[in-house]
Amino acid sequence: KDQKSLQSKIERKQTDLERAEKRLRSLKKVRPAFMEEYDRLETELKMVYESYLERFRNLNYLEAELEKYYEEEREKQRESDRILRRMQRKLKQE
Repeated sequence: KDQKSLQSKIERKQTDLERAEKRLRSLKKVRPAFMEEYDRLETELKMVYESYLERFRNLNYLEAELEKYYEEEREKQRESDRILRRMQRKLKQE
């Protein structure tokens, strides 16, 4: 009697397992309702991020170029000031 009940429990559990595995396989095949929108938004996000990166790099480059330009202008101004001071000294000496 115990062996029959044990065998019947094993068979029920086996049937339950098979049913659960079948359900799992069918669920793996089904795409969630929002998945198409998710894929579309993910693609859009990639494009926006690439655009952001390009603009960020361009901005960094332009800021560096502007800083170089300002430094060159400051150097020109310093050189101009040095020349002016030299000329003033020469005029004082004469």
